[in-house]
Amino acid sequence: MPAFQLFTIRFSRAIHNEEEDDVINIKPRWNEISEDCKMLEYVVRHKVASCAGSEKSEQVVFGSNLQNYIGNLIDILTVDIQPFKQIQFDFPCMPTVVVTPDQLPSIRHAIMSATYIIQNNWPTVVVKKAKSRPLNPYAEAFVPASLRTAQRRDTASYQTPQRVASRDASPPKVQRHVPRHIFFDEEDGHVTRYFN
Repeated sequence: MPAFQLFTIRFSRAIHNEEEDDVINIKPRWNEISEDCKMLEYVVRHKVASCAGSEKSEQVVFGSNLQNYIGNLIDILTVDIQPFKQIQFDFPCMPTVVVTPDQLPSIRHAIMSATYIIQNNWPTVVVKKAKSRPLNPYAEAFVPASLRTAQRRDTASYQTPQRVASRDASPPKVQRHVPRHIFFDEEDGHVTRYFN
């Protein structure tokens, strides 16, 4: 089963010091209640930066309660008498958005809408697979034999690769059909081509 991407909210008091940031990470996971029933739950991990160090807490939120959590979070941030300098929203599969606490009431609907969109279809992490062979079938001939077999040999006995002769490694020639004879009929105005 593919892994889900993180939805991160970062609260900065000092813009150039990440150690003083509060960070909320939200990530869904499947909770297997029984063999037939699985439920998607959202794990909210909150790291609070304090004077003594950082404290971490974890909370599990189900279904539409995630919308309530984000809405309550925005409401609390707007009444803070010692507000953060900036708040950064890292939505999965969306550009990063950085706002000030003063902007939150006016963009509340946009944040709630983006949360609703990702909650309905949460993006997963893409795992890039390495290609085992070159895309061009003729490219293998241009790779020196010493490089092709270098993985099987010890690095101490590795030799400098030699250039492959261009005639031995040339791709097959493309055959073109060129007309041998071309006739122009002046009465009809037609051109006739004969291929041999």
